[in-house]
Amino acid sequence: MPTSAPSQNPWLQLYLPLALQEPRTEPKQVLLHAILAVSAFSLAALASGEGEKYRAQGIQHGEEAVKRLREAIDYGKRNGSKSGKEKEEMDPVDKQALLAAALTISTIDVSCLTFNTHSILSSLSLRNLNYIYWQP
Repeated sequence: MPTSAPSQNPWLQLYLPLALQEPRTEPKQVLLHAILAVSAFSLAALASGEGEKYRAQGIQHGEEAVKRLREAIDYGKRNGSKSGKEKEEMDPVDKQALLAAALTISTIDVSCLTFNTHSILSSLSLRNLNYIYWQP
């Protein structure tokens, strides 16, 4: 996570409050796992003796975030193909949480060279987020 002033840090001001907001929903859990992954990788880089422990936690949370995001995208695709009353509209806050999760996961690749999200994000085809975020 970037270390800017707390008042200007989007993870502290926007993403974390969104992830912890009630009611707890699956998209918010995706975001929480993504935040925990980035945090763990940041700690791994800073901790001299416990770096491997934090790296393992980062991998665990990162994989969970990616898995859950992939499931949300797949659900959005299936739901997007429905019509009429069968179609379930996703809550706008949950849409924001999924978008924030995708952005947070992408920062893992930028800031933490030990977790290869490039291939994971490619397999997600994040352009498929349109099935969730911009449903017709």
